[in-house]
Amino acid sequence: MTTTARPSSLHKHLLGWLAGTALAGAASGQCTSLLTNPAGSVNFNQSGIMFDIVNVSAEPIHVTGLDQMMRYAGTTAMHVHTKVGTWNGSQLNPAAWTLVGTNPSWVHPGLGVLTPLAIPMDVVIPAGATQAFYVGGTYTGQTDFLTFRPGTNQLGLPQANDGTIEIRTGICVFYPFTQTLGLPTDGMLWRGTVHYCKAASNTILGAGCGGAYHSLYANHANATVASAALNGNVLRLQRVANGYLGNWQVGAASTTYITPTPAATVLAVGDDGFVPYNPVAPLPTPYGPQSTLAIGANGILGFGPGIDTPGTQPYTPTPAGMLQSTFGGIYAWHDYNPAELGSGQVVAQQLGQTLFVTWRDVESYPVGVTNRSTLQFQCNLATGDIAIVFLSIDADASSVWGSSHLVGVTPPGSSLDPGSIDFTTAPLFTSSPEQTPLALSPLTRPVLGTSWMLQDEFLPANTTFGVHVVGFTDPGINDLAVVGMPGCGLRASLDVIAPYLPIQGASVPWGLAIPLHSSLRGLSLSATTAVAQSPATNSFGFVTGNGVRGVLGGQ
Repeated sequence: MTTTARPSSLHKHLLGWLAGTALAGAASGQCTSLLTNPAGSVNFNQSGIMFDIVNVSAEPIHVTGLDQMMRYAGTTAMHVHTKVGTWNGSQLNPAAWTLVGTNPSWVHPGLGVLTPLAIPMDVVIPAGATQAFYVGGTYTGQTDFLTFRPGTNQLGLPQANDGTIEIRTGICVFYPFTQTLGLPTDGMLWRGTVHYCKAASNTILGAGCGGAYHSLYANHANATVASAALNGNVLRLQRVANGYLGNWQVGAASTTYITPTPAATVLAVGDDGFVPYNPVAPLPTPYGPQSTLAIGANGILGFGPGIDTPGTQPYTPTPAGMLQSTFGGIYAWHDYNPAELGSGQVVAQQLGQTLFVTWRDVESYPVGVTNRSTLQFQCNLATGDIAIVFLSIDADASSVWGSSHLVGVTPPGSSLDPGSIDFTTAPLFTSSPEQTPLALSPLTRPVLGTSWMLQDEFLPANTTFGVHVVGFTDPGINDLAVVGMPGCGLRASLDVIAPYLPIQGASVPWGLAIPLHSSLRGLSLSATTAVAQSPATNSFGFVTGNGVRGVLGGQ
């Protein structure tokens, strides 16, 4: 169910504020200028010049004005024409061009001083596209001469580039559309300025909090990284009613590890295989007792009779391969190879109420390189608590098959992806039912003269009320633990706060009217949302969504 948007109260808070406070100096950030004034002592003076502007960025831009240099002071009737694509091939074809505008009495000081043409314009150049411009003056005398530099084998070459637009060398074309100078190779170097703004855009800032996940994991890109993170440490997983509580114990492996006795059973897991194993008593888990476990060669203790790795190979750890597992399990997933000549073995042994499964000096790929690791799963068959002991994890990353390590726990069936975490700093817990973190999604871009529409999503079922926040800046805070909101961020300054009453579990659309005022181009606004919960999930009582930065502009 989606609630009906009620942006009017927010409009009352913001419209006057935007129109008044924000107008002064609003065009910043996404609006800028690019000057081209090539060096040289030689000037060429004539009534018109054509050149290309190329949008070399990944988003549209709007050309909003041009400056021009003139040789002499005076008053000139100036004109700007444009066309999609290059001018080259259309320089004497008026029908191919569109008149942008005319300033019939443009006053200019001459002497090579850049002067705005004061011709209103909004020429959109899509990402990667080329747009031609023709600047010309109605010639009545020498005070109407534009000044530019003659080129030398520079036709079509870049004159200026700021990473967003590129100005390319064109030719002189007597205005209007008559004689040309600069062909076929030399070109004429424009002396002027392009003023432009990027199109209205949205950018997601940070991430929301308040999520609950069945799973947790740390994904290490290669063996070198994994060895540094895991070697000598222990991950303890305590079974609770609705999941696991984790505890990362740095340096505890040597005192936690139990050396297998000669009576330990060697498991014939082979290379990338697994064997079913029946402990003396079912292993209690939050998902029910597991009377059969699947022990995999690649560091997986599966809940149930088998191990599957959807979407990947058993030797290539991926988050999706774990999170979408049919059986779930405990993962210290890596491309081990117990079948390699000289490798140690995977062994199982039950001592009292604890099942020990040990990768004892087991080789990893590639074959022929000594890169052995020792790790151990310790499963308490009475409590369901589990420890993964990383006694010694090899750092060799030379395998062409990859050498990543993925460590974590997941229940049977599909799970949401909580993202890779750092065991040393992140909260370690899983819970059920799952809850996607509170999120703020942009529905439209903040185009001038329209409403910037946003939507709160994944509101927790225990939500009591919420606030929408809009600010001029992004504080860039991703963790508010200091005020009792661990894992929650603040990605909009608290300039305007508008309360609302959400429907529990529903999405909430809301919006902000953007005046059709050119001075607002380039203004950056940040928005976020926060909701209170009962019962609360942190000491502050709120969870926050991600932020959205909107840059005001054109289509």
